[in-house]
Amino acid sequence: MIEKKILVGAPGTGKSFELKEKYIENIEDYQYERITFFPEYDYQDFVGSITPVIEKNQLIYTFVPGPITRIIKKALEDQKKQYYLIVEEMTRGNCSAIFGDIFQLLDVNYKGISEYPINNSLMANYIFNDKNKKVYLPGNLNILGTVNSSDQNVYPMDTAFKRRFQFEHISVEKNREKIKDYVTVRGYKWKDLYMVINEFIIEEMGLSEDKQVGPFFIKDGKEVDKLLLYLWDDVQKISSRNIFIGEIKTKSQLLDYAKNDENIWVNGITESIEKTYKSKKLDKEENGLWSTILKKRNRNYVLNMIESDEKNDRETGRGVDKFIAAFSAINEEGLTFEIIFDKIMEFNKQGRTDNQKKKYKRLIEKFTNYKNGMYSEQEVELLMKIKDKDFYSMSKQEIYDFFIDIKNNEIYKFMSIQESWCTSAINKIGKELNND
Repeated sequence: MIEKKILVGAPGTGKSFELKEKYIENIEDYQYERITFFPEYDYQDFVGSITPVIEKNQLIYTFVPGPITRIIKKALEDQKKQYYLIVEEMTRGNCSAIFGDIFQLLDVNYKGISEYPINNSLMANYIFNDKNKKVYLPGNLNILGTVNSSDQNVYPMDTAFKRRFQFEHISVEKNREKIKDYVTVRGYKWKDLYMVINEFIIEEMGLSEDKQVGPFFIKDGKEVDKLLLYLWDDVQKISSRNIFIGEIKTKSQLLDYAKNDENIWVNGITESIEKTYKSKKLDKEENGLWSTILKKRNRNYVLNMIESDEKNDRETGRGVDKFIAAFSAINEEGLTFEIIFDKIMEFNKQGRTDNQKKKYKRLIEKFTNYKNGMYSEQEVELLMKIKDKDFYSMSKQEIYDFFIDIKNNEIYKFMSIQESWCTSAINKIGKELNND
């Protein structure tokens, strides 16, 4: 059965992801046309137009088909397969003007074939090679679209147009489980923070669910400015209740506060996330071992660390043990031993300083030793203990005991961690425990 469906949801809910996963992933590229509407997009872009082209050194005028014309022709010529027209951001263009007479084809019978074919000589000549034939939608052509429910600069979709489509709402909670724990925003797990923000938008700011954000609004933790600007321009401005602290008066101030790692959220946000989800900010102490151990291991972190230069090594903590970082990420996100090893070999071959090449050489030796079984079972067991630690939920005392374990079992000997660093960390945390 063919589908004429429009997915509607707040930004980042995964509307395009849904279409890709459900319809596109298992078909060939020629079976679909994917387009995006925008204010200047018009009927000629959609259907096609007479365009001047150079052919055999002669200027001629010929019909260049648009996406709807191309996909109709493909579907008619291959009716054993399903074909798809996917229109992203439908309300960013004037749907009535863009579809024009194609609108009449959207009324279909139980077989999915247009009940009211149209006369369009240009389309007919391209599709059937007969300009007198009537054009219609075949029963194997699906039309799918997406609409961002929070978009302010939109063209209204009239009732007659909407009546010809099925609408499916994508909740902000859907796909939450697909967010990885390592995706963080200002030290908070994104999978927790975005739900707290959404609850605040509804309960405290009195706005509709259209103003919420979805799980895919941020994908890797590096798009914080995008989130802050959306909340500033599209959420806070239309509510009497602030989501950012009162000291922040301008957009530039907001970005500066975020850049300097100063608090930007009102109490309702920070209290909710710490009380409801018990998330903790990542520690940003300068101590290399302390900050490195507390960081969540993940694929991107490991590959970036392998690529890091001397400056980055100093910024992320002098003496960072890339081997432990990589080991902690094995089997997470499909990051295998072989992938890490190949990446190290790749960067070792590139033009780097002698000191960096020595580092990569030592790293390769460690991986080779591990792969060849040269580490003892006890050492591997201790490494696994590090891998399985959940530092987000550990108390300060538990972290202190963990460092004691590292020192007493001499794990540092094959971690490239100096004993003095362990001692320094133990003393630091011990002092904090005494002060508590």
